[in-house]
Amino acid sequence: MTLGTYNRHQAQRKKQAALAAALRQGIRCQKCLEYGHWSYECKGKRKNLVRPSRTQVLKKNLKSKDEGQCSNGKCKIPNNTPDIHLSIHSAQKKYAA
Repeated sequence: MTLGTYNRHQAQRKKQAALAAALRQGIRCQKCLEYGHWSYECKGKRKNLVRPSRTQVLKKNLKSKDEGQCSNGKCKIPNNTPDIHLSIHSAQKKYAA
């Protein structure tokens, strides 16, 4: 039992439609950050996400480490922090006193 060419074509179209519907559910718009559509189809406004810069995060972690809040060793300061940041920080600490 084989399907005719029309039936084969219809079955293939159903499979493609099901795959396309499943794919759209996982797509996230880069403009409004909602799921289910592409950014060129978006009718919403762009969302402005304010995130701290990497420098701000590092300075905050260094400050909390100096204040003794990281005595348990749970501060998130990377091991590959350049020595220049540490020397600048220690120089600022000297002149602040």
